[in-house]
Amino acid sequence: MNTNPSRGPFHFRAPSRIFWRTVRGMLPHKTKRGQAALDRMKVFDGIPPPYDKRKRMVVPAALKIVRLKPTRKFALLGRLAYEKKSTIKLTKVAEKNVDSKIAKYTDVLKQYGVCLI
Repeated sequence: MNTNPSRGPFHFRAPSRIFWRTVRGMLPHKTKRGQAALDRMKVFDGIPPPYDKRKRMVVPAALKIVRLKPTRKFALLGRLAYEKKSTIKLTKVAEKNVDSKIAKYTDVLKQYGVCLI
């Protein structure tokens, strides 16, 4: 069966929202307890004003070099979000470039009421 990507699944593009969605998948978010936990969690892109003046802290137990084996693959959220954004831009440019080439076909389809563009 063919699928239409414009029908979903929809996803967030900001790294903070990607992380939020990942954590939501790990919580029982349909219960009161899970909803309360999600409400307590704050995610940001960058460092917002109340936290930009505070001293930065490092959690040594959470460092990549401590948690992962040297041979393991890993991905950075910022890079994933950027790559998804660039693919969307390329798709829009491709659609724009092909519009002039398929103009005569869309005119014929519009005459028959098939094309909704």
